[in-house]
Amino acid sequence: MNTRMAVAVLNLALFASLAAKGQQITNQNNIGLPLNAVFGGSEFDSVQLNNGNLHIESPLWSAEGRGLDTSFKYVYDNKGWYLREACGRYTCRYYATPEFGNNMQWRMAAPTAYRVRWDWIVQECDPGFSYVTYTNYILQEPDGTKHHFRPDPAKTGFATGGCSALGNLYADDGSGWMLQVNNSDATLIQAIAPNGAVVKTNYDPNNQWATDGVLVQDSNGN
Repeated sequence: MNTRMAVAVLNLALFASLAAKGQQITNQNNIGLPLNAVFGGSEFDSVQLNNGNLHIESPLWSAEGRGLDTSFKYVYDNKGWYLREACGRYTCRYYATPEFGNNMQWRMAAPTAYRVRWDWIVQECDPGFSYVTYTNYILQEPDGTKHHFRPDPAKTGFATGGCSALGNLYADDGSGWMLQVNNSDATLIQAIAPNGAVVKTNYDPNNQWATDGVLVQDSNGN
């Protein structure tokens, strides 16, 4: 077995148990206040007419900032389930599973309550060689709104050369969000909002939701 094959097999052994397909963001399951949704309701509550999600916001405190305004509020969404596939030898079953980070109970939406998630899958990039691919990058805003990024998959097998490069990923919902990921080791660098604000979050390769140490600053560094 050559060195390249050995590394590929080691990759499979290390990550096969982690390679799980997470929830895909579609118009049917997005929550919060996505741009491409149609709403009906009031200033307090709104129903997303294209999927029936009830979104409620209860403001607590807000203040204008030099660059970014600051606010705290409670948010609630009645959608937050997805079908988790579990396959045995002969058949597959689907289980309704609450998504991590859902708003199906009141949650505090603080100014830094951003989340970034991703998945791992194993795929063949070169003939006869399979690698771990980073895919399904999703950013979730404090109010629960989610943005999916492309290209997807974004990167694979960085330790052994891989088949595609990370770098700048772009939200595919027209929102203007951009996600910057390190080319060499797939670590998150930062997310950039349409208004130029920068969201930085710590990267933990063992945690598919990066939520700790979030820093938000405007385009002038405030």
